[in-house]
Amino acid sequence: MKLKNKIITVSLAILISACAVGPSDKYGRDKLATEDGRVCIKEKVVGSQIPKRVCGTPEEMAMLQKKSEELMRRMQRKPNGQVSQ
Repeated sequence: MKLKNKIITVSLAILISACAVGPSDKYGRDKLATEDGRVCIKEKVVGSQIPKRVCGTPEEMAMLQKKSEELMRRMQRKPNGQVSQ
């Protein structure tokens, strides 16, 4: 009976901790605010299990987002994924 209670307790702890995730954007990146007003995101890097931390002002982050979306649009328009810089 004690083993059953321990298993239930551990299972509940795992379920609760899985729900305790910070806010993320539509791409699943965690957002962190710093004391000086900058915003940091943790991005997954292709080929690595370790996320990269990218920080900037909200304006810089919006410009980075816009550039990323434009690059994706250009990649989708070009044949074979070729992108001209």
